[in-house]
Amino acid sequence: MFSCFHVTKNQENIQINTVDTGTNLILRSIYFVSDSVGYIVGGTLYDKGILLKTIDRGNSWKLINESLNGGAFGLVFSDEKNGLVSAWPSRIYKTVDGGNTFQLFDGILDNIMRTPIFIDSLRCIAGSGIGFESGFLWRSNDGGKNWTSDTFNRSINAVVMQNAQDGFIATYGLIFRTADGGNSWIPTESKGDNWMNISFPSFNTGFAIGYEGKIIKTTDHGNTWHTLVGGNNIISNTGQWTNAKFVSENRGFIIGFQGNMKYTNDGGFSWTNLDLFEENNLRDIWMFNKSEGIIVGDKGKVYKVQFNL
Repeated sequence: MFSCFHVTKNQENIQINTVDTGTNLILRSIYFVSDSVGYIVGGTLYDKGILLKTIDRGNSWKLINESLNGGAFGLVFSDEKNGLVSAWPSRIYKTVDGGNTFQLFDGILDNIMRTPIFIDSLRCIAGSGIGFESGFLWRSNDGGKNWTSDTFNRSINAVVMQNAQDGFIATYGLIFRTADGGNSWIPTESKGDNWMNISFPSFNTGFAIGYEGKIIKTTDHGNTWHTLVGGNNIISNTGQWTNAKFVSENRGFIIGFQGNMKYTNDGGFSWTNLDLFEENNLRDIWMFNKSEGIIVGDKGKVYKVQFNL
């Protein structure tokens, strides 16, 4: 069990602690099934995926599986034993024993498979893509053992479901919405960036972040979106964003490449930049509550964060 735990920096009542994971590979996704038990996946792109586990709220991590044949990009667990891991190329691994062993579904496509999600105990959705204008939407009706796919004319970066019927897809250039459990998807007025992820703290209010720096917001369940932060241009670089987490309609955090992180306490009307991550690429964020969370990124880094704001 790796547990070298030390304070790195403090800024404006924000404490960052770095946890030694025992690996220097890219960590791409984090998921907690309880306050204590959580998992992280990552690895090299083409040939090795890894799975880490904590049983003490992220204070220490143990490598429990490195048998995934391809870098892992996303994971979701319905409970401590049953979970799905997505990996290159177009592979989804299902575990029923907490990640010790996996059953492989191989999509036989050279696509990057993004984080899968459970709609319920049997129905699952995942998105994939390569390049910008080619993607697939994957569906399972047996808890992730078997999958079918439909072509999508854009690379899918993230799928978010609010309930069994309503959800959103973040893609290159557009955000799509469903009201029928993912059977059909309607484009919303959300042009202008390669949308990486979406966070909905309530049913109607949501935020989307783009790889080229844009941050947009909806207050009417995706019918309209307005720009909070403009995208990168020759004059300014607002960041290359990878993930976002809003814990309320007012309070949210976004992370990106080169250690970029912002937070807002007023629904995105103003933002504070944080410079605490040594320019490391940040990939995913998990918030236990409004103040305590974990961020993962490149070089095997896991950061425990406490925002006393």
